[in-house]
Amino acid sequence: MKIRYKILLASTWGAVATGIVCVAVSRSTLRTQGIEQTRNAMRTALIGAESVRDSFSAMGETGVLQKEHLLSDFRAIKTAGGDVTGTALYQTIPIIAGWRALDTVSRQQGFSLRVAKENARNPKNVPTAEDTRILAALERQKGDEYFEVNEALGEMFYARPIILTKDCLSCHGDPAKSASGDGKDIFGQKMEGWKVGEAHGAFILKQSTREIDRFVKESTQTMLLVVALVGVISLGVSLWIVAHVLRGFAAIEATLSER
Repeated sequence: MKIRYKILLASTWGAVATGIVCVAVSRSTLRTQGIEQTRNAMRTALIGAESVRDSFSAMGETGVLQKEHLLSDFRAIKTAGGDVTGTALYQTIPIIAGWRALDTVSRQQGFSLRVAKENARNPKNVPTAEDTRILAALERQKGDEYFEVNEALGEMFYARPIILTKDCLSCHGDPAKSASGDGKDIFGQKMEGWKVGEAHGAFILKQSTREIDRFVKESTQTMLLVVALVGVISLGVSLWIVAHVLRGFAAIEATLSER
C-alpha cells in the first residue's frame, strides 16, 4: 500500500473511531440522565403529595377545617343516601387530599398512578401481580422508596409506602374506639386496628421508557451524522495535506536528482 493511502486511512479511521466512541458514551449518558430525571420527577410528585397530606392533617388537628360542620354535612348526605365521596369531609381526609394532588400531577406528567394495598377497601386498589411484587420489595428493603427500570417491559416504577399517621386511626384504628360503638368508622367500614407508623400499601407511579428511548435514538442519529461529516472533512483535509506534502517531496527529489 502506498504511503499516501496509509496516511489517509490512519487519519480518517482515527477521526471516525474517536467519533463512534464518543457517540456510544453520549448515548449511554443521555439515557441514564433521562431515567434519573424521570425518577426525580416521580419522587418530587410523591413527596409533594405527602406534604399535602401532612398539611391537611395539621389543619384538622388545629381546628382550621371545622370538623363539626363538615361532619354535620356528611351525616346529612349519608342519611339521604347521597354520594359521601363528594362531601367536603371526604375530600379533606389527609390521605385523600394527598392522593387527589398526586393524581393531578401524575396526569400532567404522564405518569400512571396506582394506590395498592393488601386487604384494600376499594376494589380498585387490590394489588395486581405487578403491585404485589413492588409491595414485597418495599417490605423487604424497609426503605422509604423503590425504583426500578424494567427493560423487558420498557417501563419505570417508583413507589413510596403509605405510613399511617394519627389522623388515619379514626378510620383504621382500634375498633374498640369506634365513634359509633360498633367497631366501624363513619363510612360504615370495619376498622382494622392498625397503629401509627405502620406501612399499609403504597403509592406507585409508572411511566414507559418509550419517550426517553425515542429522544436517545434521535440524538444518536444526529451525532452519527456529525461523525460522518467529520469523517468526510477529515478525509478531504488529509487528501490535501498528503498531496501537498508529496508534491514537496517530489520537488526536493527533482532538485537533488539535477545535482
